[in-house]
Amino acid sequence: MSELSVALRKNALSRERKATINGGRASTKASQSFYLFDDENSHDTAKRSSCGPSALCVPEATLAGVAARRQYFGVVVTFLGRLTNQRMRSRLAVIIAVAATGLGIGVWNYSHRVAVRSQLAVYRIGQARSFDQAKHEIASVEQQPNSEESLRELVSAWRGGNQTFDFYLADYLDDPQSSDELRRLFSLELSWHSDRLADWAHFWSWRSRLAPAEEIASIADYLGVLSAAADGRALTWREVLDFQATLALTGRADLARRLGPDNWQDRYQAWNESSPDFTRVNRPDRPLPGWQGSAPASPR
Repeated sequence: MSELSVALRKNALSRERKATINGGRASTKASQSFYLFDDENSHDTAKRSSCGPSALCVPEATLAGVAARRQYFGVVVTFLGRLTNQRMRSRLAVIIAVAATGLGIGVWNYSHRVAVRSQLAVYRIGQARSFDQAKHEIASVEQQPNSEESLRELVSAWRGGNQTFDFYLADYLDDPQSSDELRRLFSLELSWHSDRLADWAHFWSWRSRLAPAEEIASIADYLGVLSAAADGRALTWREVLDFQATLALTGRADLARRLGPDNWQDRYQAWNESSPDFTRVNRPDRPLPGWQGSAPASPR
């Protein structure tokens, strides 16, 4: 019995081994079939990756069009963004340029404020409708804190092309309200410009209360008396201007240059010794050379 049982057991084990081997082969085939099916499904799913939740697939041409439109709109948006930035930068550049220009003008006006005010005064004096109005404008320049610089700018504009301004400024020099500082600066201006000295002598002879020859004779007598007194009396700047005009009208403009209140006696001696002939000095018809139109009214 023992041999028979052993043989049966061996036979049963052999069957189990075959069944196990056959089962493994079937499992392997089933697994291979599953993976093959899964690869096919994956490939199909990849093909239908653009399908929506409704499981409707979008054609590849449509997808390409959508992508192209997205790319186009992206380019447009980028361009508009750059354009907006360029406009903003341009506006900012314009604002900076305007601010810099305004600042430069402000700095220039501040550094040249005296010249700007004097030019404005020249314009107002030239536009004055009466001597009183012009007198008020000139007096306002004389009363400025830095009047010397302002008056220097004023006298340098004389004979600069505005004949009305030239008339009122020259006429104001004989007014009692005129300052000695204005007369001094005007006299120095004549010393540096011989043409302006001749124009001043022209205006002086036109405005003189007496006939020009009689006015010159009166000045010669007055200076003769002062010179004989030998007391070292100085002239006023108003008298210096009168003497400068006299010297220019009698042909001794060289003695009128750099004439001042303290050096007049030597100039007078040289002029008197030359025996000046002032009887031929006549009153001109016009206030200044090249005058156009009628002259403004003058209180003198």
